[in-house]
Amino acid sequence: MNEKEGLKIEGVIASLCLFGFGLLTGERGMFWIAESDAVIKDSDLYLSLHQVMPLSIWGIFFFLGGVCLILGSVFLPTINHSKKAALFIMIGGLISSIFYFIMSTVGVYNALNWLSWVQYLTFWALTAILTFVGGSYLWQKK
Repeated sequence: MNEKEGLKIEGVIASLCLFGFGLLTGERGMFWIAESDAVIKDSDLYLSLHQVMPLSIWGIFFFLGGVCLILGSVFLPTINHSKKAALFIMIGGLISSIFYFIMSTVGVYNALNWLSWVQYLTFWALTAILTFVGGSYLWQKK
């Protein structure tokens, strides 16, 4: 397979990782949209987040961030010809990074254990880097 026919293996891996992370983020959002009333009392973290704003609103933001990351992954093969992938990656990363950061800071004192807030902090770092990479690419191509 040559470059004109599709992605190289590193592009396929990058696209799959981005798609998977977008799916993970979107699933969290869908869960909180659909089950917010039932899960608020499941953990102190959910209750604390709900006190900041309703868990279903958190879910909407996570769902939108996840969808944008998935769309960034779908458009990744065309990134050299179009700015869509970089734009979706930047927007999805920005939305997700803001909310993962808040989750990690709230989770330090309210999570079930230290692994939860450390994972949220890792997700924040990943999405913040995606935001930077997408934004840098757009800045470079302006």
